[in-house]
Amino acid sequence: MQHHRASFRASGGLELFSQRWQPDGRPAATFVLVHGVAEHSGRYEHVGRYFAGRGYDVWSYDQRGHGRSPGRRAYVERFSTFLADLETFRLQVAARQPGPQFLLGHSMGGTIALAHAIERPAAWTGLVLSGPSVDPTAGVSRALVVAGRLVARVAPAAPVVSLDDSGVSRDPEVLAAYRADPLVHHGKLTARLASELVDRAALFEDEVGGLTLPVLVLVGGDDKLVPPDGMRRLFDRVGSADKRLLEYPGAAHELFNEPEKAMVLADVADWLDAHRA
Repeated sequence: MQHHRASFRASGGLELFSQRWQPDGRPAATFVLVHGVAEHSGRYEHVGRYFAGRGYDVWSYDQRGHGRSPGRRAYVERFSTFLADLETFRLQVAARQPGPQFLLGHSMGGTIALAHAIERPAAWTGLVLSGPSVDPTAGVSRALVVAGRLVARVAPAAPVVSLDDSGVSRDPEVLAAYRADPLVHHGKLTARLASELVDRAALFEDEVGGLTLPVLVLVGGDDKLVPPDGMRRLFDRVGSADKRLLEYPGAAHELFNEPEKAMVLADVADWLDAHRA
């Protein structure tokens, strides 16, 4: 396996940091990974190495305002900018490595991945969602949501939403590493980012019926950061005839960093193997 670091020019001229885990020999397929809010692609080093070992050419990048990429931390002016960044990256990956192309998004990355697959279904061979944030307002009062939208209009960069990092993983070493990681954004999310995520996710219920590509969804049964109920409900509405929901009882949010991670990785790899032809 070879590991490469690079960058690509995204919307607005920003140079976003990217990584690639390249297998030895001809790859079975390409696998694009989109990380979650406040984190970065480097936290998926073990994931990239695992799938490269299974013959997949794995690509990922630090989203704007995250990790090694420039931009205001935990901020985006429009959700569509995330989608434009992903599309630019996808096209560059496809030009370098043509063939079957899979997309995996975790948490906020799952929101972005699902939205991209809905808007550009022909772009991907299959879609994998890990703890996707499809109902960001779960447990939040309507009054607070309305207030958040108001703040997003008048002070879009205002820090308003805190993440309870204790829900990241049940593994104390993972949690300690997360808290000590200087590339993780440990402050609050901005009002505009939170508002854009809520507004985009609100459209999914009416959109996923038209989704027809193969879909694999992974949820932690005890995910307190992104409770799985929202995805369970949405999954029933997904139009694809080839869809599968895997739930890991007792697991927290970051399934690839949980004690069950070997099982999770193997489940995803087996699904990819079955769909890459």
